[in-house]
Amino acid sequence: RDYKVTGVQTCALPISSPTAGAYAAYAKNPSPGPEGSPVELSREDGSTLKFLPQNDLEPAVEKRFPWIASAREWLDGQKGVLEARMSGSGSTVFGLFHTEAQANEVAQLARKYFGPETWIQTARLLSGSEPA
Repeated sequence: RDYKVTGVQTCALPISSPTAGAYAAYAKNPSPGPEGSPVELSREDGSTLKFLPQNDLEPAVEKRFPWIASAREWLDGQKGVLEARMSGSGSTVFGLFHTEAQANEVAQLARKYFGPETWIQTARLLSGSEPA
């Protein structure tokens, strides 16, 4: 069955980073990206999910597109953020929060900081199916 991770929100800022270019930059120096801070989330069934966020493409993409690093670092410095990372090949950066209120507060700050042309959204985090 599917289950939701309770109270976790994301705030995404879209940044342009072509996927092919991200993989080409990574291929020049293929190595693991830095591990983020340990994150522990509570599930609706009372169990917890523990993980270390990591994106191997992050160093190569952030070197090529410094504004992605700037957006991630800005988000990571906001009150209540558990972790801020780049998604995939750099199309967005996101932050994880325990509460919707924290995520909404940071989303409002992000709209002021990055401007009205930037897509910023909060959303509840969903996990995959529970292992059998």
